Amino acid sequence: MGWRERLPEIRNVAEALGLKPPETNFWEVSADRLYAIAAAGLPGHYAHWTIGRNYEQQRTSHQRGRGTIYEMVCNLDPCQAYLLDENSDEIQEFVVSHVMGHTDLFRRNIYCQRMRVDMDQVLHAASLRFRAYEAEYGIDAVESLLDIAHPLKFHARFEELAEPTRATGVADDNYKGLFPAEQIDPSDIERAFRERKRGVELGIGETDILRFLIRRAPLEEWQRDVLSVVRETGLYFQQIARTKILHEGFASWTHKRILSEISSSAVQDAWLNAGVAGNPGTNTPNPYWLGLTLLEYLEQSGVDILELARWESDASLLGRIDEAFIHDNQILREALRESKLNWRQLRDHMQRFAAQLPAVEVRIKSVSSDVLRLQADVDVDANYAQPILNGIARLWHGRTELVQPSNTLLNQGVHAS
Repeated sequence: MGWRERLPEIRNVAEALGLKPPETNFWEVSADRLYAIAAAGLPGHYAHWTIGRNYEQQRTSHQRGRGTIYEMVCNLDPCQAYLLDENSDEIQEFVVSHVMGHTDLFRRNIYCQRMRVDMDQVLHAASLRFRAYEAEYGIDAVESLLDIAHPLKFHARFEELAEPTRATGVADDNYKGLFPAEQIDPSDIERAFRERKRGVELGIGETDILRFLIRRAPLEEWQRDVLSVVRETGLYFQQIARTKILHEGFASWTHKRILSEISSSAVQDAWLNAGVAGNPGTNTPNPYWLGLTLLEYLEQSGVDILELARWESDASLLGRIDEAFIHDNQILREALRESKLNWRQLRDHMQRFAAQLPAVEVRIKSVSSDVLRLQADVDVDANYAQPILNGIARLWHGRTELVQPSNTLLNQGVHAS
């Protein structure tokens, strides 16, 4: 029986575990096609040189036997799962079981629920517009704008400013007219909201640099469109990056349980599981291994994994690590010994690493007619930050500075003084 004939059985087992995988289209594609989609992150993505770079790196790794992508799953409506056509039926059963965990988490997890499930359509339409911009304004103009925008896309933030609402069921004060001073003075909540709103309007304190430029920079409409699309992709992919360890751990937790019910090849399943989640990794923990190991440890402690998967990000999940978990795992014991940290420091280090999107938060410090001043609470790598700062200055049409603890980094080239 082929893997497609076993799909209903795999889904039934997943649902018996309490999962609710959404509708998913499964496609068997060549390695070239699979790595092209993985390099872009989504089908229909607009062209950019970084996608070609990602493709070459991943494809070369596959050809040299240093790593193989078994599947690529996209959070769309319906979900799209791309499976490597070189896989045997046994491997495809494993992969499809793994996919069930990914797609369930897309609809279950609060962070994944914020992702646009029409993002492939957004990008396809944008790619057509970008080609028209290239024809009208030149390929170099579009490419250079994307080069400025891409490093800023993970600084994008969801708009979460909302008017304060009065609690329902609170009776009017019939005597408030006797105290006009109290009527003039707003409540603490309303005052905080007004101050925040004013800051947003001015851009002060803004950490979403692309949103600030879209709203305030003297851009042409095509430039504003390009920045808006890049920002949307940043918001989409942030949620995947924010839940990477949880995603791979939960998908591995799922496929282990499904295969234990349906598989007729225990040796093959053990090999596959060892290949994906059995290698802890060296410099940084393998997200499959770390996620699965931690979820199974928590499950043994009585934690409801399906409920946990609803609310956690990688940062909060790793915050559940305790001393016993670290000492029970050889790779983490070794990391503890080599780092000379205590277990809490090691846990906090892994937690901070998972939470860094981006690693350094930059915010608008001040805005004036002649200078845009940014601020970072830690020093950044000048070699990385300098071209980004120069790009922001080009879009802002004015001098741009980055204030950091040890010095102030100034833009170079156009608008520099």
